[in-house]
Amino acid sequence: MELSRSTVQRFLFFVHFVLSVLAMSSFALPSGYLLSQSLMVAANFWTFINKETSEPFYMLNSIAFLTFFSDIIIVALNWFPHNGFQLAMALISIFVKPAIFLMSLNSARQLEGETQINIPSFGNWASPPTNYQQNPPQYHEQNFQANSAGYQGSL
Repeated sequence: MELSRSTVQRFLFFVHFVLSVLAMSSFALPSGYLLSQSLMVAANFWTFINKETSEPFYMLNSIAFLTFFSDIIIVALNWFPHNGFQLAMALISIFVKPAIFLMSLNSARQLEGETQINIPSFGNWASPPTNYQQNPPQYHEQNFQANSAGYQGSL
């Protein structure tokens, strides 16, 4: 059974929403965490409404990327033993964000018409070699007149 893109996206939205609500069930985390999670939920909800363009998916990517690092900083600064459950839910939410990032990136690429969807990488390390890489162009030797004085152009 193959899951559709929207089913996986809704599942990740539901998991993120539940983890965010559980992490904010007490006042252990500051209001900046509430703001970042609210932006993330709003951007994810926007992808459900506007499925025709790739802009909401790229916005979700940007917010997921920024909130990933801000959540790490917020959890590290507010780590106290008596806030264990809320911080554990925030940590699990941090682990879910790369999946949300990759899913929204693949959705945006599919909407733009790319047929081959891969995990993003730097350069062409993960992509298969193309015809250009397998057969580099052969440069023809040009007939240059050998001149003992070298290049003699007009200045």
